[in-house]
Amino acid sequence: MNWLEIIAVVFGVVAIWLASKGEVVNFGIGLVNCVLYGILFGREGLYSGMILQGIYFAINLYGLYSWRKPKKEVDKGLKVMWLTVKERVAIVAVIVVTGVLWGMGVKYGARLLPENIQEPQYPMVDAILTTASIVAQILLTRKKIDNWVIWVLVDVVYIGLFLMVGMYWTAGLYVVYTGIAVNAVKMWNEELGMRS
Repeated sequence: MNWLEIIAVVFGVVAIWLASKGEVVNFGIGLVNCVLYGILFGREGLYSGMILQGIYFAINLYGLYSWRKPKKEVDKGLKVMWLTVKERVAIVAVIVVTGVLWGMGVKYGARLLPENIQEPQYPMVDAILTTASIVAQILLTRKKIDNWVIWVLVDVVYIGLFLMVGMYWTAGLYVVYTGIAVNAVKMWNEELGMRS
């Protein structure tokens, strides 16, 4: 039994559950989760996922700041909102283009250093999921409901990926994440509706 993976799963569930409730402490718990999963993904050869944890760490710090300190003094805090159609199209383009380029970079990097790192597993899928995850996490820090929709899609694909590489506890975690994300879309949309 991989205790590190189980501990990471617990921190992950707590962080995402708190994020779905709009609790700022989610970002602090997420910082610990990033460190644990950075180690785990490195062990499994999921290098984009490993790098993603470092990026998540920085985004969690930003989220902690932005949810506590609104940009304008007159602003009462971030408001839950949907993206516009134009913003959604731009985000999909960013995810696809950046993901493909990232995946190519990972494959190329692994060929340059074959004696130092193992062959990456599913580098294109890992890279596109990584890119989509970064976008979703950034949207979460800005309280955009669309972040949860992206998470649902990403989580479902990650479940399959983790099952293929033998990370069964993490696959189970992503089943829970999917449920939390589906519920969060509903809750955040209701919050938006109450303000209208």
